[in-house]
Amino acid sequence: MTIINRRKRLRWERVFRTLFQIKPVGESDPILHMRVCTYRGKSIRFKDGEEIRKGDCVSEIHFDNEWLYKPGSNSRSSVQLAIQMIRQTNARSPK
Repeated sequence: MTIINRRKRLRWERVFRTLFQIKPVGESDPILHMRVCTYRGKSIRFKDGEEIRKGDCVSEIHFDNEWLYKPGSNSRSSVQLAIQMIRQTNARSPK
């Protein structure tokens, strides 16, 4: 990715977060962001009996794309990238 494309992508990320009210999870160096919204899909029933219905309040979880770009550009395989993502997510997630 060229520097110009990367800058455009970062600007779009900021606009997207503002438009959709996506907020960081945690305070320092967040890799996860979330948005609280109204569920509009078909009802989903989970194995434990819980159900999400149209109109329920849900949270969408978003990864920080800039953060994803850094380990992705240094990974030798998709498996290595997945391992890095899991470790970093666990290390930085709120407890």
